[in-house]
Amino acid sequence: MSQKKIPTTIISGSLGAGKTTIIRNLVKQLPDDYKTIWLKKRIRRCKY
Repeated sequence: MSQKKIPTTIISGSLGAGKTTIIRNLVKQLPDDYKTIWLKKRIRRCKY
């Protein structure tokens, strides 16, 4: 069985680093038929 490679981009950074701004600007430039998947993981730290 051959495996198809899927181009993947991971954007990470600190709070307030501009990740959302860069993603919104990049999405505006994508062709209309371009398919995207968004995964978001929110990490919260608790102080005990």
